[in-house]
Amino acid sequence: MANSPALSSSVPLGSCIAGIPITLHWSFFLLLALELVNALVKYVSKYPTYILFVVVLYGPILFLTILAHEFGHALTTKKLGGSVGGIVLWPLGGFAICGPTEGLSGDLKVSLAGPLTHIPMAFIWWCLYVGVSEDESGLWPSMTIYLDVLSNSAAG
Repeated sequence: MANSPALSSSVPLGSCIAGIPITLHWSFFLLLALELVNALVKYVSKYPTYILFVVVLYGPILFLTILAHEFGHALTTKKLGGSVGGIVLWPLGGFAICGPTEGLSGDLKVSLAGPLTHIPMAFIWWCLYVGVSEDESGLWPSMTIYLDVLSNSAAG
């Protein structure tokens, strides 16, 4: 599994949990650069904080969310006796290179483990939002800014 094309075209990040090697595909940097250039060209004069939003969203938040999701799959595979060759992260997701488990029941558990990690993550991201939000209207984000941006044009 170590000679996988996905792993060879990726930047190794180490193996911090359970000895599972983590790599970051080069396209992760490409999407971040494209989104940053797009934000600079289109929104720098009208919405300067949008650039910060793009860097934070496509940087650490996307990275940590995908990583936690893939660790859900990988750690469940290891717990059920399967083998894990590594985790590859790329901008539209990631994949855990996992070997077989105890059968269909084990495969179902591995499949569900990734999405189930989003439940505690949603709570964590919401707590971070509440902690940094200056909105006085409550504990849920106001959608006014989103409707304002969308109402300007179809491109918005």
